Amino acid sequence: MAKEYWHCIIGPTEGKELPHGADFPLRMAVKKAFDHTTGESAETCYSGWGYNEDDVNKIMNFCLGLSEVKDLREEVDHDLRLDLQDAREEIADLRDALDFCNIHLVDDPLAAHERIMAALEEE
Repeated sequence: MAKEYWHCIIGPTEGKELPHGADFPLRMAVKKAFDHTTGESAETCYSGWGYNEDDVNKIMNFCLGLSEVKDLREEVDHDLRLDLQDAREEIADLRDALDFCNIHLVDDPLAAHERIMAALEEE
């Protein structure tokens, strides 16, 4: 199973001077909430100050793009599953037709020919 990550962007601040390590209490609160919510311990917890609005827009657009890619992948997977099911049904029909031909061509070739022609006319 693919690993999934949660992302969060919070802010902005008005350019206040923040002490070194000011992101630590926020990061620890998020990590604690993650661990509690998922029942798992986070392997990664990254944070940092200094993103500007352009950076945030790029990150958000990238994340939205990933969401669209995931939706598209799910749609393609669904379509492929339907195509595969259709192919399996068609193979089953062909096997039935071959079984019919193998049995009836030997026993009664004329009846087999008539049945095949009738089936072709139905399509």
